[in-house]
Amino acid sequence: MEQSQLRHKRAEERLRGRRIKKPLIVAAALLTAAGVFLSVESRHNADDTVASSSGACERQYVPSPGCPGPDGAAQSPADVAESMGVQDSQEVHSLPNTRNRLPRRAWQKTEHASGLLPGHTLVELCANLPDLAMSDCRAHTTGEFRRLTNTGASDNEKEQLSISGHVLSSEGESLQGVRIVALPERLDNEAIKPSENLRFWTITGALGEYSFRGLPAGEYMIRSARQDPYYPARVSAQTGSDYADLVMSRKSEMLVEGRVVGSFGEPLEGVTVFPTLLGQASVQTGLDGRFELPLSVKPGIASLTLRFQMAGYTDQSRRIQLGNHLEPVTKEVRVVMDMVQSWTSLDGMVTNDAGQPLAGRPVELRPQAGRRTQSTTTDESGRYAFDFVASPADYRLFVSGGKGFKDVEREIHVTTFGNEADVVAEAYKTGAVAGRLVNQNGLPVPDFELVLKNVESRNPITVVRTDSLGNFEIPAAPAGELVFSSVSTPSVLVKGLQLEPGERVDMPMVLDWGDHSIRGQVVDSRGNPVPASRVVLNWSHRDERLDTQTTRRTATDAQGRFAFSNLGPGPHSLKVDAPGFLGVDIDHDLSRQGYGLTVRLN
Repeated sequence: MEQSQLRHKRAEERLRGRRIKKPLIVAAALLTAAGVFLSVESRHNADDTVASSSGACERQYVPSPGCPGPDGAAQSPADVAESMGVQDSQEVHSLPNTRNRLPRRAWQKTEHASGLLPGHTLVELCANLPDLAMSDCRAHTTGEFRRLTNTGASDNEKEQLSISGHVLSSEGESLQGVRIVALPERLDNEAIKPSENLRFWTITGALGEYSFRGLPAGEYMIRSARQDPYYPARVSAQTGSDYADLVMSRKSEMLVEGRVVGSFGEPLEGVTVFPTLLGQASVQTGLDGRFELPLSVKPGIASLTLRFQMAGYTDQSRRIQLGNHLEPVTKEVRVVMDMVQSWTSLDGMVTNDAGQPLAGRPVELRPQAGRRTQSTTTDESGRYAFDFVASPADYRLFVSGGKGFKDVEREIHVTTFGNEADVVAEAYKTGAVAGRLVNQNGLPVPDFELVLKNVESRNPITVVRTDSLGNFEIPAAPAGELVFSSVSTPSVLVKGLQLEPGERVDMPMVLDWGDHSIRGQVVDSRGNPVPASRVVLNWSHRDERLDTQTTRRTATDAQGRFAFSNLGPGPHSLKVDAPGFLGVDIDHDLSRQGYGLTVRLN
């Protein structure tokens, strides 16, 4: 009992220590020549005071590929990611990115923005060089940038080319000093080439407010940097939006500790323990079989699964109930692992239906009764191999067909002796899909990216962008049931398209897009504003062939206000909820009920 109490006391001390630690802000000695970043006052008349940069990669607040870091050496993309503290596991994107952008999560580190002040904007424009690991990085004022890219705007237009909002905690508190970056998702002006990388930076003021001005017209992804004890947040917004609010959720810390033993009670050293939460590190058991696993968990996550793995033993997993803890908590688990009775191997060849080997195809082997998945890739001759497979057991074998071929998934029984399983990936039969993306008034929606996916494949097939008239065409689309989705706001899902081999389909697609908007306020039963409420706006359209659904999301500011813009007319559905309140669903017809709305939560 005394040892257990002592263990818990040490755990609480470690958690308190982790909470007290703050990242040290180190002044980077990067002042080598003229400024790569220029601070631009975010007033309407602060646009044409130019301090020219004499060359690339000079006096950088944020490192970029090919630009010197603190040690003066040119940096590769991997160097940039590491120096910026990028954690790819925090955010997983399965959709292909058609633009050759710089690392998208460089905004996660804050100490490189030492020159930022509230009410100022930093502008960075990088053009990729022939060597993909290099970029020419220069800075401009908004006026210089407009002249450079031929996007000159009148004084009246400058007033509209802005995005502003507030940054709040999930408890509704205004967050000061948070670094914010605006990344273009799609721009209305074609003068900016896809090979160029444009980023705008600013920082929130005393009331959590921020503002980007002088932006090229279009759609942007607004992101916040990491700032303990909060998770980053993001929201999509069009230029002209003044309600692009971000809600940052507070981290919840906990410690999971326990002991792993064998079937006879002997402690097992070197067992890997890892959680099924993105961004969380794994640990290993010590000599006594004990482990301690500190975790940072987002609010609202009710449980997680711990997996235990060690060569020669069967995998184990334990589900941990978390609850909604704001204070540090400690969980204790005990796990028993059995030794594998026998090992065998599994190999085979992946070919197409003409017998030709398919190289570079991912292959996964998952036990039917376990959770550990082994992965490999076919070699140049199409062969794959798993050298250590527990047997006898039943497994599920998955082969990704890749571009032009269907995925293959089959069940296999592995015996004690050598096993072989050849796989034939069937080629897609193709047809053609063409169409036009329009709004409800029949006007074209240009420069909008759509992702095409066959429902029988895990991965998207292709990405297509509408032209200036809203037209798109896919000359070789895989036959079968197809789904369209979007990679920008609003989130779009189009279902119901069935393509036969050799068939050509011309399909008009209707998008919720226009000049309408909804502005409202969320209040409680006493009429007090409810900040940081989650607001989701849905719209649907059905015709004889297609079922189209769009989704937009936002959050209320400190006064409980919210807004959605660029909407089409007609019925929409809102879903509003907030911690401690009952959620509500509201049907709102813009054509009959207008643009103003008050939502009351109980």
